[in-house]
Amino acid sequence: MDTSRKIADKSMSLISHYCPQFEYVIMEHPEITYASIQLFGKFSKLSHVGLCPGRRSSPGALKYLVHLPIQRLNMFFGLELTNETVKHLRQLTQLTYLTLPSFKNDGESTELINADPCTS
Repeated sequence: MDTSRKIADKSMSLISHYCPQFEYVIMEHPEITYASIQLFGKFSKLSHVGLCPGRRSSPGALKYLVHLPIQRLNMFFGLELTNETVKHLRQLTQLTYLTLPSFKNDGESTELINADPCTS
């Protein structure tokens, strides 16, 4: 693991440990890792998230956010729009604002097409 990723993960670990009260976090590090996204789950009041996931994250990374009261999610780059990604997006029950400007579709995502409407 190169130094920049170690610094990003270490910083995120410290922030999530000492500042769990944060409600708004934007992380635009191009080398955001799966480990850093996992740490977002420690912000129990998190309602606004901005992520720019890098090559080292995966579509499953959102599963660490589904228990949070997220109302606004901005995904800037990196993740693919897979069935797994959509499944986790649908579990964000308080989500009212979603930005997905640069998702890559895997060409086989059917979860969104075949899903029930995202209403409660």
